[in-house]
Amino acid sequence: MQWYLSTSAALERRNRGLVPGVVFQHIALWEHRFAWFASVDARTEADHARAAKKHSIVGERNEDECPGPFNSGMFAAMLQRGDVKGLFVGHDHINTYVADYYGIQLGYAPGTGFGTYGLGGAEDHRLRGARVFHLDESVEGLYAGTELRHAADYGIDLTAGTQPGEPAEFPTGVS
Repeated sequence: MQWYLSTSAALERRNRGLVPGVVFQHIALWEHRFAWFASVDARTEADHARAAKKHSIVGERNEDECPGPFNSGMFAAMLQRGDVKGLFVGHDHINTYVADYYGIQLGYAPGTGFGTYGLGGAEDHRLRGARVFHLDESVEGLYAGTELRHAADYGIDLTAGTQPGEPAEFPTGVS
């Protein structure tokens, strides 16, 4: 957290103003879970229904969030600095939701590879894909939102054993 605070402040000094950003990290924050339930300790469907409205939640939660062993205060630091527009993680491979948690979007990217666990059974690879981020210079803070793109939407067959054995060659001009 100290690195973030000092780096954010240094960028602000150098650029004479806050520099908006989006954070990508592997492990979810405790606030991901708090956003899903709009609570620190409640865990009911009614709590989530309230949270979905309060935090504009979109996406799926198919497993419990697995944050670190203690709350580091990173979210509070980002909220106080005001420069981070979103924080996205991937550790919990079958969660895909995004929540607007007090002005910072907290979300998940889906599993992108063939080696990570999925939903299991016939649904195993349904959530494979990527999260696309929209940046727009005409939007305050540049960050204009995000959306999921699933591999199946592009006709990519993720059934076990159907992937090619060797990767395709790079296009001409790419090394």
